[in-house]
Amino acid sequence: MKPDLLRAGLLAWALGAFGGSVALAAPPAPPQVVAVTEPTSYAYMEQGQLKGNSVAFVELSLRRAGLQPYQSMLVPWARAYDMALKEPNVLIYLLARTPEREPLFEWVGELLRLRYRLYGLKAREDLQLHSMADARDLRVGVVRDDVRHQRLKALGFTRLVVSSDISETLRQLRRGQVDLVPMGARDLAENCRLMGLDCAQFRLVLPLPELDVSAYMAFSRGTPVAKIQALRKAYEALRREGQLQQMMGEEP
Repeated sequence: MKPDLLRAGLLAWALGAFGGSVALAAPPAPPQVVAVTEPTSYAYMEQGQLKGNSVAFVELSLRRAGLQPYQSMLVPWARAYDMALKEPNVLIYLLARTPEREPLFEWVGELLRLRYRLYGLKAREDLQLHSMADARDLRVGVVRDDVRHQRLKALGFTRLVVSSDISETLRQLRRGQVDLVPMGARDLAENCRLMGLDCAQFRLVLPLPELDVSAYMAFSRGTPVAKIQALRKAYEALRREGQLQQMMGEEP
């Protein structure tokens, strides 16, 4: 039998077997929202799954808002930030809210207050800093387009060493390629755990209250107003219920 006749015969059999029609599986619906952030102590991959307090709260908020299906992505910060600047329906979270960023996004709600400190190697006893001015001429590892990168540059730091993620800055610190890294205490502890490092090799060199900032979730411009309003409403409901405080806690 020729191939064309064989295919025609099989199709005729299928039509008869299934009552005159063949049901084709519908393609999956495209995500209503793409939620993006960078790897931190609040969002990380573990055994092939995306985990973390911020991931759990953001996804709970999206479900409460009825914004399903959604897609969650963990990418380098520069990519997450670029997506949120250029594409609609992108929800970026753990985004520091600054005056410069205010008109660039549709702000939904605060997730937590971030407190940054400068950390160095414990073995570097020569690092005795008393003010931010003492650190300006040192090599400081930062993540590209992160608020620490932007603010330290604006504050006159001239030797910023830019990387794609915070784990690389810690590796650079251990290798002696940078002198200091600005991080939160929880983030440092969690990155040590995930990277299998002994946190005792690092020490707090200088607090950075000038960099303390609120981290938000925010939609990209061009996202439909109905989605923004739905997520703001869901966020407020979860905040009133105490879910935000319970899941996110406070930065030590």
